Amino acid sequence: MELHNNIKILIIQQGYKSVQEFAKKNGISYYMVRKLANNEANGIDINLLVDLCRAFNCEIGDIFFINKAS
Repeated sequence: MELHNNIKILIIQQGYKSVQEFAKKNGISYYMVRKLANNEANGIDINLLVDLCRAFNCEIGDIFFINKAS
């Protein structure tokens, strides 16, 4: 099982042109958002989760999901 996310989809749905634009407009670390969006992060800071949920106006489960087939 692997943890995956919908970050790139949510960014596009909200009308942003890039991860960088999204991060800058929401005051979130571009580096961390990019790593999460590309499934390259080894850990996730709780404050970053809260910032993402606030920026997307959603719950954590709307951003992350477990792919059971992996």
